[in-house]
Amino acid sequence: MSLKYKAVLGALWSIGGGILARAIGLVGTLTLTHFVAPREYGAVSVTAVAAATANAITIIGFGQYVVANPREGDRTVFHATLFHLLVGALAFGGLWAFRDVLGSWLGTPELSQFLPLILLATIIERLAYTPGRVLTRDMRFRVLALRLLLGELAYVAVAVGLAIAGWGAMAIVWGILARTIASGALTLFSLSPRKWLDIGPLSQKTTQKMLRYSLPLGAANALHWLSRRGDNLLIAGMFGPAAAGSYNLAYNLADIPATQIGEQIGDVLLPSFAKMQDARARKRALIRAAGLLGLVVFPSAVGLGVLAPTLVQAVFNPEWWDIAPMLVLLSMLSVLRPLGWLVGAYLQAVQRTRAVLLLEVVKTGGLLALVLALGQIGLLWACAGVGLAFGAHAAASMLVMQRSEGVSVKALLLALVPPLVAAFPMAIAVLSARQICRAYECGSWAMLAAEVVTGVVTYSVSAWLLASHQSRDFVALLGGALRRLAPASGAA
Repeated sequence: MSLKYKAVLGALWSIGGGILARAIGLVGTLTLTHFVAPREYGAVSVTAVAAATANAITIIGFGQYVVANPREGDRTVFHATLFHLLVGALAFGGLWAFRDVLGSWLGTPELSQFLPLILLATIIERLAYTPGRVLTRDMRFRVLALRLLLGELAYVAVAVGLAIAGWGAMAIVWGILARTIASGALTLFSLSPRKWLDIGPLSQKTTQKMLRYSLPLGAANALHWLSRRGDNLLIAGMFGPAAAGSYNLAYNLADIPATQIGEQIGDVLLPSFAKMQDARARKRALIRAAGLLGLVVFPSAVGLGVLAPTLVQAVFNPEWWDIAPMLVLLSMLSVLRPLGWLVGAYLQAVQRTRAVLLLEVVKTGGLLALVLALGQIGLLWACAGVGLAFGAHAAASMLVMQRSEGVSVKALLLALVPPLVAAFPMAIAVLSARQICRAYECGSWAMLAAEVVTGVVTYSVSAWLLASHQSRDFVALLGGALRRLAPASGAA
């Protein structure tokens, strides 16, 4: 099978598995909101963010080196595994030592209570990280998708079951641990140990080469995580755990199009770009991928923002209704953010990790500064700052590609603008459907169903008319990939 169709099938597995996993997790989260108060939910969220931050800012980039250099052997993977675990041990030790200070600073004294199990879950996740990168390098996206599904099923089963039994916030903590045990076990069982534990003497040459690639990328990874979770910590410090819980839930909902589509496609494209030998073909693939990504992500992000008021009133208890305006504003990040994933995957594949770091400095610095500055006015202004920061990052990403790789801003915009324009008729149609439903005094669930159906039908037509090139390309690629998948499934 050609690399093109391997990438398409990989994207289908990744996006399909990611969306299904997120849907399962979302059902679990919505159920939990009926048993866990915003204050408790916020305290667990802050603790989980603290542990995840210690993990993420010390990933360094060894795993990405494994993916971006597919022709290096198993001994190189062992180098990456060893360095990754050693750095993580230092980070987790520091987090545990300063747990009480951190809990006081974040206004979450419960942090010390929740941290032991959440930290254990984070250690398991770190152990499975490099094997997961090997699966990505080998384009085994079906296993990666199943890993996500299994993890979310375990989380929902344990967290919801214990919440119903009256465990309160600890139900979420045990659910987080169950998720990492399930997903980590599947990852390790799917890969021969020698693929990542080919134990032997460390090579100075390999170590130096890995560090040259990984250190700038490690700093970029740390900044990237701060751009995703540092705002949660700022919100907790400025507005308290209850506001942090509402903001975290709204952010996670708004983030679905970006992470479950944009991020998954970025993960598929990194090994795909790394395997391409023709630089011009790689640039054409980037522009093509940008148009296809926009065709899928833009209607999801815009639609989520338009649906937010109806969705929140239909699904959540009244005590959570304050997330609706946050969700409208934060959905803007999903419109602008995915381009950064494409550019980041491209730059990693061509070994330009310093450029990746530069872009993360722009994004993270802008995001934290805007959230902190606009947050002085109010929480909703802080949410608006998130969208503005990701807009600046998207513009900077296009400029970097033009200056360093010769991919013009105009070419990228010509690929991205038609799918975005096609989303506007959808938004107008959804708002019109809402007014009609209100005139007939429809219930919230009926109104939500009407808005969703109206949005899907309208975008299907408007995309075919206003983004015809991307739409026809998408249909052709999808059809070709499914035809190649069918014989393989039959043979199995």
